[in-house]
Amino acid sequence: MEIQKFKKTVYLPVNGEPPLVVCYDHSDWYDPITGVVEKEGYFFTPEELNQLLSDVIKQALKTAAEKVQTTFIEDVCPLTGEEFETKIVDRQSITNTFEETFNKFKV
Repeated sequence: MEIQKFKKTVYLPVNGEPPLVVCYDHSDWYDPITGVVEKEGYFFTPEELNQLLSDVIKQALKTAAEKVQTTFIEDVCPLTGEEFETKIVDRQSITNTFEETFNKFKV
């Protein structure tokens, strides 16, 4: 999901003298609204926000799965004396993928 498409200009109320006047067009007359300031921001519908969160989580899991590192530890079962290997996941190799995923979505 492209974050930049959600960048919008909005008009927020402020106290004191307005640096900007916004007018609503009512076909045959204009209704001036004073006391607002123009700001840029990112605004989402609930559905868009849910999709964005889903995309971020999927990308984070995909990146972590690709970058995960494991180690094998050989051991002996004390009851049977059989040798076996245990696969250990390096948690740090997963959490280290944060920056990579963040950079794909940062504004």
